[in-house]
Amino acid sequence: MVKSLVNVILGFFDLLEAEGRALRNNAAHLCFIVVFFIIAGVLTVSGCILLFGGVFHIVANALGRVQAFFATGLACLIFSVVLFTAGFWEMSRKRRRGEEARFREQKASEGEIHRGSEGEPEALHGDGKSNPPD
Repeated sequence: MVKSLVNVILGFFDLLEAEGRALRNNAAHLCFIVVFFIIAGVLTVSGCILLFGGVFHIVANALGRVQAFFATGLACLIFSVVLFTAGFWEMSRKRRRGEEARFREQKASEGEIHRGSEGEPEALHGDGKSNPPD
């Protein structure tokens, strides 16, 4: 009785140790990904600032300062609208895919979608035979 209780306790602590190692590895991986995205975000913002600054200077030399502010601001607005539209479209596409999968699972569980089982040869082949025609 005591030996089995000791084995259960030791097994529990072995499980805790293994889960702790897995959690530490996952946490380290998550921290790496977060740092990676922070650096990528800073570089992206810096790149956009430099890009639109360059556009501003090109337009300022060609048209003047006021028109350059207007053109650069308009370009930034168009760029942000495109990015937001693409992001929202991607989110809705993923949501639709999830809804379609749930719909298929629901219909399959209700038996409305036939997967081609051997029990329904008429539905498969139309001639009442269980083997497909050659």
